Amino acid sequence: MKHTKRPFSKKSNLISIIIVLLLVLFFPEFFDNNNSNQHIDNEEIAEISNEFNGHNPDVLPQLTLMPIEVDEVVDGDTIRATLFGEKVNIRYLMVNTPEVDHDNPNASEPYAEEAKALNQSLLDSADQVYLELDLGPATDNYDRILGYVYADDTFVLEEIVASGLGTVRYVNPPNNSYENQLRNAEDEARAESINLWK
Repeated sequence: MKHTKRPFSKKSNLISIIIVLLLVLFFPEFFDNNNSNQHIDNEEIAEISNEFNGHNPDVLPQLTLMPIEVDEVVDGDTIRATLFGEKVNIRYLMVNTPEVDHDNPNASEPYAEEAKALNQSLLDSADQVYLELDLGPATDNYDRILGYVYADDTFVLEEIVASGLGTVRYVNPPNNSYENQLRNAEDEARAESINLWK
């Protein structure tokens, strides 16, 4: 069977390449999988430190990495931390891990202790831990700050989900900027049948 060349195929390919290059040049955010990576600067830190009292998260920037000090890992999806000098409780957005029974660890849900241990390990190994708020409400009904946490450059929530120790839950737009990233991690854990997906 004789194959015929399509006319203008080289021209079409060239145009496609030019369009992609222009998109990369002028709209790099389309190709950036993690659109946070914007760190708060020292001037903003000083300004927010003066305003933030632990109960007014509306003064905190959105989609910006803010340094925190981890005081305690409560479980796989909750930590206590110091943010701009204030003690706060932080609940991970869109991730749910099995519940730890703090009175009787033997009564914890399956994989609860493993999820907590992974969370602890990731945070302990970091030189710096960061909190990032999304575009929606900054707190939940228990006055916990809702956010994403990073151990240096590691997206802690994604690691927990990818390890099969957490699931994607409580998705409430616009607090869902990384939903696809977390769902992809969940799909991989499920496909590999690890931990919660056994």
